[in-house]
Amino acid sequence: MPETAKPSRSLSAFVYRTLALRVVATGLLIALAFGLLIYATQSRNIGQNVVEDALNRLDLLVYHTRQLAEQQGLAPEEAFRQLLAGGRLPIRPRQHYGDFVYALFYTSAGEKKGVFKAADDPRADLAQRFVSTTESRFPSPEAPFHQVERLEGRPYIHLVVAVQTPEHAVIGHAEAMFALSDLTAAQVRKNTFRSIGYMLLVVLFTTAMLYPVILTLTRRLARYSETLLDSNLETLSVLGSTIAKRDSDTDAHNYRVTLYAVRMAETLGMEKASMQRLIKGAFLHDVGKIGIRDEILLKPGRLDEKEYAVMKTHVNHGGDIVQRSAWLQEASDVVSAHHEKYDGNGYPKGLKAEEIPLAARIFAIVDVFDALNSKRPYKKPLSLQETMQILEQGKGSHFDPRLVELFATLAPALYREFSDKEGEPLRAALAAITHKYFSAGIETLTY
Repeated sequence: MPETAKPSRSLSAFVYRTLALRVVATGLLIALAFGLLIYATQSRNIGQNVVEDALNRLDLLVYHTRQLAEQQGLAPEEAFRQLLAGGRLPIRPRQHYGDFVYALFYTSAGEKKGVFKAADDPRADLAQRFVSTTESRFPSPEAPFHQVERLEGRPYIHLVVAVQTPEHAVIGHAEAMFALSDLTAAQVRKNTFRSIGYMLLVVLFTTAMLYPVILTLTRRLARYSETLLDSNLETLSVLGSTIAKRDSDTDAHNYRVTLYAVRMAETLGMEKASMQRLIKGAFLHDVGKIGIRDEILLKPGRLDEKEYAVMKTHVNHGGDIVQRSAWLQEASDVVSAHHEKYDGNGYPKGLKAEEIPLAARIFAIVDVFDALNSKRPYKKPLSLQETMQILEQGKGSHFDPRLVELFATLAPALYREFSDKEGEPLRAALAAITHKYFSAGIETLTY
């Protein structure tokens, strides 16, 4: 395409604000993810600590139950109850995570004895109801039972351990419900939120440090994108102009048919990606003529049958040329099918009706339109009326009838605007089109 057709290079403040917001949002999401991970880790660690504390305290309770029973000649269940009722163990735990709110002692026969219930503590009633409706467990000395239960939204540790004599004979089991204290729950929340806050500050600080780097890399990527698009557009322009120079010594035809095709496609509401394919195909439609010998391509009169057969091969040559470039492959719909006819009598494949790509059906109309009303060394231009009469005659045979009717509404304005134009006016008009449908730079990047 012409140099004036380069896309806009403006790097707007809006783009940078958007990039900054996305970087910050990404940082916040990372911080949130790490915060949740820390919360889960701390909760798990606190839960393990609470379980260990509860098990240790129950082991202490069982140990002192045996001692008290031996010293005072009490039944184990009574010693168990008295120790709990006293409100403290002879040896206090290192960390006070909570208290036993309900406990009982099972004899070796499985009878419930020595029931303890914390006075004036609503948690005790809840724990008692839970134990009374739960199947009794009697684990082995080597594998005490413990499980975290949530009752009305609060955590409790359900514990059962075997009670043994010094000779390791099991004389019963101790079951207890350990309730996490409000202070411990508040401390867990406080520590968790503090950790999340630290992580948030670290991530945001890191994000702020990385933003200039990200911005620099994004600008560099945008420049590479611009350079690549410029190179591709230049390739398109060089190929189109090369064959135009060889064929008719002017590339005005390429410009006009591309402009006509785009106006028609816009009226149809063609999407951007399809429009890009149409523009590439329209500008390169006759690129295959590079492979046609001069005595045939430049012959001033009508071609004979053999010469015409050779001339028709330019479609296949063109298809082969554009297929060699990933960026130019999109032109193949028009390049390979612009000589197909609506009734199936075209070439090279004899496609008919909807089998012909839409871009090629559009281009077939505008190509003939411009050829008829343009001056050539071997003919004079036809008037708009004469041109439209020929197009009308080709409805249903050469051309898609629906598209001819649409083009008839656009043709007068297009004829007035472009039919006698050459050079810079056409390049400027095509520049506006490429600016609209081809874009590069930082504003086109998505994150």
